[in-house]
Amino acid sequence: MTISPQSNWEDYQKILEYLECVQGLQLDHAYWVTIAYDRNKYIINLKCISSFCYEPNGRLTFWLPEMANPIIINPVSSPESYTQIVHYLEKTTGYYLS
Repeated sequence: MTISPQSNWEDYQKILEYLECVQGLQLDHAYWVTIAYDRNKYIINLKCISSFCYEPNGRLTFWLPEMANPIIINPVSSPESYTQIVHYLEKTTGYYLS
């Protein structure tokens, strides 16, 4: 679903406020991270991702539900998001990526 500020300003603002609120929470059922990727800003609950691919060059690849194209991030292009995701993976799996 896509909502733009031009088509529905009120609902767009409500969703932004909700996302800002939940990003600050560290709930057991959610681990939110913001990723700027391919000219879009994604706010993702990492617990909804069922698999990640960690490549020898350090790139992380994963697919969002209902999305055909992968999201690929690396420590150079998205250092903050990359660190958050690596921390989540290490905390969740007990496996340290190095």
